[in-house]
Amino acid sequence: MNNRPMRIIGYLLLLPVLVQLSGCFFIDWFTLPAKPKPVIKTTVPKSWRMAGRLGMINKDEGWHGNLNWVQKESNFNVSIAGPFGSKAAEFIGAGDSLQLRSPMGEMIGGEKLAAWQDKNFGGPFPVKSLPYWIHGMASPDIKGAIVKGKGGSVDEIGQGGWVIRYTRWRDFKGQTMPGKVDLSKGAVRMKLILDDYKVLE
Repeated sequence: MNNRPMRIIGYLLLLPVLVQLSGCFFIDWFTLPAKPKPVIKTTVPKSWRMAGRLGMINKDEGWHGNLNWVQKESNFNVSIAGPFGSKAAEFIGAGDSLQLRSPMGEMIGGEKLAAWQDKNFGGPFPVKSLPYWIHGMASPDIKGAIVKGKGGSVDEIGQGGWVIRYTRWRDFKGQTMPGKVDLSKGAVRMKLILDDYKVLE
């Protein structure tokens, strides 16, 4: 007696079960977690730190490195390290004053700092506006325009000749932050990727 038809019927009866089990497998192993929902921020924490990567192109020249930012009240320290961990620059700010510590340890300010920024960034490095832009907010000290998405979150900011676009959001232990920020002004193109963020006590 040929049992082949019975085997085929048995396979067909088992098929829904196999599909259901395989569905559980694909859900467990291949379903990506939902992206955190962007939020509208109203204030920047007084003290925080972040670590990320910064890349820049100015006309035909470009560079990339690691960015570490520590903000404590009105004081901040921003270090930009080049490839292989070599320190390229360190911005030190206190209130309205801003200085640059060169890789050789020289403290630079005033006209020399303006010339250094113009050479390396095509103009003043927006160090006072970046804390707001990093948090997905417009700087309160500069006039500009804000473009919001469907959910009401900020998708783009235009301030001081800079265009800031938010293309990715991340969750850092309950704190939703822009994960990727694209900045542009004239021939200067900058890309900031946040790898770590923490609000300090």
